[in-house]
Amino acid sequence: METPRQDALEPWTDYIHQWLTGDRLQMTRIHELLAVRGCSVSYPSLRRLVVKRNWRRTARTTVRMEGTLPGQVAEADFGRLGMIADPETG
Repeated sequence: METPRQDALEPWTDYIHQWLTGDRLQMTRIHELLAVRGCSVSYPSLRRLVVKRNWRRTARTTVRMEGTLPGQVAEADFGRLGMIADPETG
């Protein structure tokens, strides 16, 4: 049996699944998007739904680098921001 809060997420499950798998958004961002769109549920409720539906992503493998002296190696970090279509303009 689902809790009342999980019932509140039911109309949003297609969006949540797309945001997680297609757009690869973080759960905190999905929680924010739901709130902006009028779905007022707690973060733990969202997390329970994702776990229940088995939509969790597997953890990425971390590769440790050999230690270097300061200034010996230059590094750059890159991130990816998910693309979200504006419902009004597409």
